[in-house]
Amino acid sequence: MSNIFDQSCLAIVTGTNRGLGKEIVHQLAKRITKPSCIVLISKSPETLKTNSESLRKQFPQHAFCTYACDLGIPSEVTDLISKLSEDLKAKVKQYEAAVLIQNAASLGRVDLTARDLDDMDHLQQYACLNLSSYIALHSMYLKLTSQQANLTKLIINISSLAASMPMPSTTDYCSYKAAREMALRVLDVENPDVRTLNYSPGPLESDMSEELKSKWTKKEATANWDYLTCEESVNRMMGILFENTFESATRIDYFDR
Repeated sequence: MSNIFDQSCLAIVTGTNRGLGKEIVHQLAKRITKPSCIVLISKSPETLKTNSESLRKQFPQHAFCTYACDLGIPSEVTDLISKLSEDLKAKVKQYEAAVLIQNAASLGRVDLTARDLDDMDHLQQYACLNLSSYIALHSMYLKLTSQQANLTKLIINISSLAASMPMPSTTDYCSYKAAREMALRVLDVENPDVRTLNYSPGPLESDMSEELKSKWTKKEATANWDYLTCEESVNRMMGILFENTFESATRIDYFDR
């Protein structure tokens, strides 16, 4: 079975300004052998501009398109979906593969237990960022690629063991990680022409892990974790995609061998 790295590719990646998402974009650009288009979606337009300019210098064979959007604000997500649908409907016909990598997510209120998690403004914003926008982007991708019969189609959800491992003070984080995995599994059942993967990157040296160390009610537990660099974890994910033998809709963790 061929992999995406040997094909010209339209790749859409969310949460690309830093950490894991930034490394995913870099690794895609380095490994895809044919001229391709990589779409970067993140909150900060300034960082998007800086990152995309650097990528264009390093990988002049590829095109890099940027879209600034706060995925936690419904009106911004609606505008993003409209722009992507319009801008990419002609582009997708030029490529042999289309990939959507859903990385954007947030940690949630790890300083609170379920008893105190009752701020509706937070809960609604968290739901939009971590699930509603995620599902809407799935919908956009499926509509965008629906008429492309010979297109290689792949959707990746950046997941976590938290999707199936309850931990104190992670009600919102664990709940939405589980919901994202189920949403992708349903999509997989409905769309047999789309390969899907839930990839769990392991504990990373990142801004999110620093937030966890400082705010989590059980932050002492983080001292015993074996942290990975984003490069290590993304290399593992790219190896899985290169081998391309995984069962669609499964979850693979960095440490699975």
